[in-house]
Amino acid sequence: MAKRILVVEDEGITALHLQSALEDAGYEVTFTAMSGEEALEYVEEILPDVVLLDIKLAGELDGIQTGRIICKNYAQIALIYITSYS
Repeated sequence: MAKRILVVEDEGITALHLQSALEDAGYEVTFTAMSGEEALEYVEEILPDVVLLDIKLAGELDGIQTGRIICKNYAQIALIYITSYS
């Protein structure tokens, strides 16, 4: 069974590229969230295997804060942080 991935990225074109690349590699992208708040809703609903999480997000929660909440409440979910900033 393919690993289920939730992509959290607020730049639409980047999210589409990530989704396409992951699906081409055989992963199942369950959803693409545009904010930390939206990601938390879908983590609870979907329970993905992995969350691919942008560090800088639009909204009240950035990627680091969102990741901390996910780790605290869903320790079984792996987090991978991404960023375009150096």
